[in-house]
Amino acid sequence: MVFPSAQIQPKIAKGREIYNFRCYICHAYAGDGKTLAANVLAPRPRNFTDPAEMKGIDNRRMFFFFFNGRQGTAMESFREILTDEEIESVVAFIRYAFIEKKFKNINYHSPENQWYDFEKKYPKAIKYFLYEGEDDSLTEELKIGKGIFETSCITCHLVKERHEEINIIFRKEK
Repeated sequence: MVFPSAQIQPKIAKGREIYNFRCYICHAYAGDGKTLAANVLAPRPRNFTDPAEMKGIDNRRMFFFFFNGRQGTAMESFREILTDEEIESVVAFIRYAFIEKKFKNINYHSPENQWYDFEKKYPKAIKYFLYEGEDDSLTEELKIGKGIFETSCITCHLVKERHEEINIIFRKEK
């Protein structure tokens, strides 16, 4: 059953909004971690809908992971990106929607949310967050990696202050 955000608690609605912007790339709108990004990550992102995988993970522990990141995974710290209150909201949404299964999250980039032709429009816009043009020194493999980063990972792994570091990541080693 799908409920509009207005019908759920404001804290959970705020958590859903943040999750659908920052977390879905790795964890999916359904919370099951079945995404394009997950296919290239080791270990794979956590599946919030799997009771066995979520066993023993309370809200306090989830907050800790958001705040500090998870060493050895792609999960970065959100302490400089989100406030404590925002992290608590995301944790509340994850618990409510995926662990307790009280809410079915819809695809954020959908006509229901005023996103039309997202797949066609978004990749054209996101490339300008990094830098314009192709770097001829990149190998085909690095170009593929750069493309995946620009269409998936950038949501969490790019802070404006780190703009210059992105160029370094995709430079061909000499």
